[in-house]
Amino acid sequence: AIMSHHTDDELNPAKVFVGGIPWNTTLETLKAVFSKYGQVVDAVIMRERDTGKSRGFGFVTFADSVATDAVMQDNDKGLLELDGRIVEAKRAVPRGMSQPALPKTKKVFVGGLPHGITEGSNFPHRFSG
Repeated sequence: AIMSHHTDDELNPAKVFVGGIPWNTTLETLKAVFSKYGQVVDAVIMRERDTGKSRGFGFVTFADSVATDAVMQDNDKGLLELDGRIVEAKRAVPRGMSQPALPKTKKVFVGGLPHGITEGSNFPHRFSG
């Protein structure tokens, strides 16, 4: 077994954040999908403390950061899919460390939406200025 000397407060280039995970996705599915990029040494889906329900995001840690680069390439092409849904991956950044300056975008990530929400519902207009 490879011993990892990374703590949660250190930058681990082999760790990715995965957002938009469908509620029904299992840890086994998460590992299986990401193992095609490289050896997965750790994977977790974050859950609500009280209910155990998925919070819709998690982390995957690879044995080698080369796998992370491959994930990012597929992510940029919109090819990361879990249980029929496109998910978003980002390089994991430890809490308290700021992201490097990224190009400005007009997109915003919104998590925790109710199940029945659609593009036709009144949701998008809340963001129109």
